[in-house]
Amino acid sequence: MGCDIHPLVVVGDMVLWDRGYWEEEVRGEILSLLPDSLPDKQRAAEALSVLTERNYDKFAVLANVRNGYGFAGVETGEGFVPIQVGRGLPEDIEKLCDQDFHFLKEGDWQDRIAYRSGYWLGDHSHGWVTLKELLDYPHWDSERIHHGVISAAEYESWDGKEPVSYCGATMGEGIKTYTPETYWQAKVEGNLVRRPHVRVSWPETVRQSLERFCTIVIPWLQTLHSDSAQVRLVFGFDS
Repeated sequence: MGCDIHPLVVVGDMVLWDRGYWEEEVRGEILSLLPDSLPDKQRAAEALSVLTERNYDKFAVLANVRNGYGFAGVETGEGFVPIQVGRGLPEDIEKLCDQDFHFLKEGDWQDRIAYRSGYWLGDHSHGWVTLKELLDYPHWDSERIHHGVISAAEYESWDGKEPVSYCGATMGEGIKTYTPETYWQAKVEGNLVRRPHVRVSWPETVRQSLERFCTIVIPWLQTLHSDSAQVRLVFGFDS
């Protein structure tokens, strides 16, 4: 099961944007929802599209979500140092949302489910960070190790960097996942299965893992207010 982020962009005491779209095809709708006073709406729409796209490394840094693991607990890497964990929604959330805001408990869920005008903020890991915290984050250039599974054909031409496509794990008829060492040994011995895959690891800095967030979202957030402490991302996640 995938996980997505549902964010609000808050500048001072104003909610600038409150729709958690992440699909590229809604870019036009993002544009229609932005205030007319916002300069360079095309740039804003691009930044908001990147903000809401599915990137588990970004979720890990923002809120410790899918941090070093994927669906069903599959290990995907060393993980990241999160900016905050379990901070919850800000105390002024109802004021920000013009009182049109309520919390619901449903079933056995332990976290609050937040709605504003019928919009869902996800069912877990609610939190918020300021632009200042993003700019001051001390680990952007720290290197982390990532893991993934690729086909044997891709592995034999792999350059040691992040693969073009990979998954956390794979299974099925004729499939076996090898380590690099056991793959070459089985190949030499002629014992490879029909559909071999290899589990590989590669290093990346945090900045590289969140490249689009760092080069598109953060610079756009910096244009919204001269005081970086006045710009906040408020968010929740769905599973």
